[in-house]
Amino acid sequence: MLWCGIATFQALTFSRGLKINGGAAPGVLLHRFFIPIEFIDWVSSNAARVVASCLPHLADSRARQVEVAVTHVRPFRNADLPVLLDLWIQHWSSIGPPPDVSEARFEQAVLSRTYFQPAALLLAERDGNVEAWCHFARCPDSAEVGVICAICMATTCIDDVANDLMAAVKSQLAGQRLKTVYVGVVRDEVQGYVGLDPIGHGIAVPTSDIRTGELLARHGFEVEKQINRMVVSTTGYRPPVSRAALQFRRTACLQSEPLLQTNRRKATGMSHLDMETHHLVDRGGESLASVCLWISDAEAEVMRPSLVILDIAEAHARGRLDPTESYLIASVIQGLAQRRVDTMETAVDADLTELVSQLGELRFQATQQGARWMQTLD
Repeated sequence: MLWCGIATFQALTFSRGLKINGGAAPGVLLHRFFIPIEFIDWVSSNAARVVASCLPHLADSRARQVEVAVTHVRPFRNADLPVLLDLWIQHWSSIGPPPDVSEARFEQAVLSRTYFQPAALLLAERDGNVEAWCHFARCPDSAEVGVICAICMATTCIDDVANDLMAAVKSQLAGQRLKTVYVGVVRDEVQGYVGLDPIGHGIAVPTSDIRTGELLARHGFEVEKQINRMVVSTTGYRPPVSRAALQFRRTACLQSEPLLQTNRRKATGMSHLDMETHHLVDRGGESLASVCLWISDAEAEVMRPSLVILDIAEAHARGRLDPTESYLIASVIQGLAQRRVDTMETAVDADLTELVSQLGELRFQATQQGARWMQTLD
């Protein structure tokens, strides 16, 4: 528009002095319109001011083009620990109670692992501020399966930033030739997140985390299965009374022993936990049932000491508890209060209705539900 105005002014200036209608009125003929010479004199005298008034608008337009924000996605740096923790607390506080996590706990759980790769933890920046981060890894049991362990977004994070971050993560995963990607840790044993508040045993992505669910849906992920967080309080616990329980009380006893992981990756991923195997043993010394407890290690505290995780992998594979296992679990819960443990939790697939019902009979309650998302990469 500015150049059109200057061109019109030049045309008027060069046409000055023409006589129209035999010299009756000085002026110019521009596109069949007669313009008096007085108007041309006014434009000529005020041209500098008109042009100067147009320049700020042109500068503002160019400035607005320059100020378009761009998302910068980069890998983890050693100085990023404080911002990782800050976004972890922001993200989980937006869907529940603030997590009880410190820099030392977060570093012990995630960053200090021997298998941790900085390139697998991406941060999204906009205007110099980290707005979101995502940690992903290859599953140690399969070279073609990957898992997105955690996605955390600031309360101020907009969808464009989250989308750019997820696009970068998917690009990295595809570059590793992975065929299937899961989102969220479930009954984690290898990634290091187990016990870190509020992950606990691991129920993938809580259904209350609507922002993450919408982000995953936008990028083509689908819910693969749902998991219940089953929790029981040890305070004042009274086990259910049954004929089988009375019989086991007379004919069997409880024994426990420490459990050492023989799998190297599991031993590394759970190095912040102590594991105990509890057995129900009959008078002949035969083990009738066994369960495993995951307890916080006082020297490498990641999980709060008042929480214990119940591992019932064998029962989970069967989809139900045997009567001996039910009695053993109830007896173990009774003894935990003396060890200053107030809560026991375990994660159970929601479709295992019989197992969920049996745990309910042992006073467990489903306090939260999560969903594991998945996508098959091209």
